[in-house]
Amino acid sequence: MTATADPIPDVPAAGSIPSLRDLLDAALDHPPARAVAEPFLAELARPERSVRAVVLYGSCLWSGLRGPTSHPDFFVVVDSLRAWHRRLWPTLLNVLLPPSIYRLRAGALEAKVSITSAAQLARHVSPDAPDLHHLGRWSKRVALVWSRDAASRRLVVDAQQAALETLAPLARARLGDDLGVDEFMHMLLRLSYEAEVRIAEHGKVAALFEVEREHYRAIGRALVAGLPPGRITPAEVERRLRRSRRRAVLRWPKYICTYDGWLDYVLAKLARTGDRWSLSERERRHPLLFGIPVIWRLARAKRLSGGRHV
Repeated sequence: MTATADPIPDVPAAGSIPSLRDLLDAALDHPPARAVAEPFLAELARPERSVRAVVLYGSCLWSGLRGPTSHPDFFVVVDSLRAWHRRLWPTLLNVLLPPSIYRLRAGALEAKVSITSAAQLARHVSPDAPDLHHLGRWSKRVALVWSRDAASRRLVVDAQQAALETLAPLARARLGDDLGVDEFMHMLLRLSYEAEVRIAEHGKVAALFEVEREHYRAIGRALVAGLPPGRITPAEVERRLRRSRRRAVLRWPKYICTYDGWLDYVLAKLARTGDRWSLSERERRHPLLFGIPVIWRLARAKRLSGGRHV
């Protein structure tokens, strides 16, 4: 990364730029996102399941990044995991290494849905978060496509603000103080990908930044103006990333249980990189038996990575 066009020393005084909360609240309203979400909202925004908010994130926010095989990614925030899941064992799975993810179909359309409780979300975007899963997703641009009330909208803004303020010191630890806002935000976005073992997607961070350049620059200026004086060492950043990648791997068995066709989903993402990998009929019929060996083979073949190249 060489972008240094907006150097941090030239950032205006904190009082002369919009607050981080104001920027985040304004960015939640993204009309194209509502059209993407509309086919799924009847199922996602069910009051009897204690839903507080539904947000859309990922490449489907923008038509320029949305490919023919892209599916919407939703985060659903609920008050009660038991009210959402209705059964005990899915509730317990969501308590263990949240969030749980599901495949949702609406006619010929499908989406990926992550379920988290408001209490889980608050913890997992805080400095005490055990990994960077929630932090990475809630620090990016999201669209609020449904909320129960004004308090639920504030909950989403709170989560985004906490995620950004938690990741900002980690990005600074990687780069030091003498850097540009563009470079700072590239690093902050990149931490999300380094924190997981995932399909390699070259240029993903650059594409996300470019499609929302002015948004991320404004966020970067607000973050830098409010960075606390405390320091996190580069060694601490690497330790947290390693722990996050370990926890990401531990989620795989749960995803195989909760996400109908998770192996096909993973291989479809791999195909977007130009790499093809097929499942045998036996592997497709019995994912609980053969899912982890398939993922292990992908890892051994270096189709998965910790995201440094993105």
